[in-house]
Amino acid sequence: MHSILQRHKVPIMARSFSSIRPRPYSGKTYDQIKTLRNHVFPLYTHYYKEPFYPVEGEKEFIYDSQGKKYIDLIGGISCVNVGYSHPRLTRIYEEEAGRLMNISSHYIHQYQGNYAEKLCAELGNGLDTTFFFSSGSEANDFAVLLAKAYTKSNTVLALRNGYHGTAGHSYSLTNLLTWNSQLNRSVQLERLAWPNLYRSSHSTHEAMLKDAEEQLDSGSNGKVAGLWIEPIMGAGGIVPLPPHYIQGLHALVKRHGGLYISDEVQSGFCRVGRERWGFKWQQVKPDIVVMAKAIANGQPLSAVVTRKEIADSLDHPYFTTYAAGPLECRLAG
Repeated sequence: MHSILQRHKVPIMARSFSSIRPRPYSGKTYDQIKTLRNHVFPLYTHYYKEPFYPVEGEKEFIYDSQGKKYIDLIGGISCVNVGYSHPRLTRIYEEEAGRLMNISSHYIHQYQGNYAEKLCAELGNGLDTTFFFSSGSEANDFAVLLAKAYTKSNTVLALRNGYHGTAGHSYSLTNLLTWNSQLNRSVQLERLAWPNLYRSSHSTHEAMLKDAEEQLDSGSNGKVAGLWIEPIMGAGGIVPLPPHYIQGLHALVKRHGGLYISDEVQSGFCRVGRERWGFKWQQVKPDIVVMAKAIANGQPLSAVVTRKEIADSLDHPYFTTYAAGPLECRLAG
């Protein structure tokens, strides 16, 4: 981790984490918490038959209400990128709590512009315009709207077993048994081959590309709005995508007038190893990049970054209440 932070020029804090953990817990008991959950909508699911009840975290460790120590290999849900109780982030929380925890998104503040400029510089490839939101689902929903406005097409492409969110248009993109729903298919979706060379019905990237061409020929009018790709599939099985397949899909969607959208919600911010972004590992140039989760170490912030010419295709105001406040942008930056 230290070498990754150095490579990407992330400041290493000299101040150490607290050495006394966990602090005494005096909250409600495990059974009391489970009873209170009866008032929460039942669609919220839990890992394990006996749900885990964490109360404190430090670095990569997390503690339950009995003081038992665990290594958190999940990081929230792929969110906690620099660990729990990080001194630098804790200091930002303390400062903003006494200053501006939230302001109207119709106002301006220095941290939003600072972070947008930094993000565009990190992404490169002509990506120079940023929209901020509060979740990955919301960001993907907006990316669909943006692609449709720019291309004037309602057909979108996504991979089988892909996951892109559960709100608005993003629900339409998701192709995973657990999350499938016919209640909200707001776009014409064409499902391309699951790029798993071990379990897919297609054993080579050539066969997968042939399947994609046939799907476009039979399921669209020849023009598409965009192709959504997770550089490494997350909820669909942690499947690294074959680079030749992705490069072939990139060329295919371009021939049909569509945009290439890299969904970096789970893979972004160094989560694929040596590269900060998954699309760089695949050596393709996206038209839109969607990100969330680790962007602010698990705080509610997400972003869509694109080129100005694409951003200008939306000619009406777009509003979101909570996105990119001073706290979230400072944590991200």
